[in-house]
Amino acid sequence: RVYKPARAHHCSVCHRCVQRFDHHCPWVSNCVGHGNHKLFCLVLFHSAALALYVLACMAQSVFTSNVRTSPNFFPAIATFGLCAVFALCMVPFFGMHLRFVLRNVTTLEAIVGA
Repeated sequence: RVYKPARAHHCSVCHRCVQRFDHHCPWVSNCVGHGNHKLFCLVLFHSAALALYVLACMAQSVFTSNVRTSPNFFPAIATFGLCAVFALCMVPFFGMHLRFVLRNVTTLEAIVGA
């Protein structure tokens, strides 16, 4: 028998055993586990912060300038809408993972209830 460390799981996508396995992330094309969980959380934080920053800049540009009279009004509104959707996805996603980190729980453990 091979010794399996506690909280280690086999990834069905990568076909390897990952210590403190959180999940397989298709966006970074890798398993999130003990070795790169901090980097994954930093990617989430920076994505959420950038989305909020761009959303604030776009809101200032769209609602306080004379963009409404220019032919660039529709692309500006479309960009603002895409940034809003991205921010509404990334901020709660980062908050969920921050809660998991503070509780010392992986995504797999939170879903399965282990």
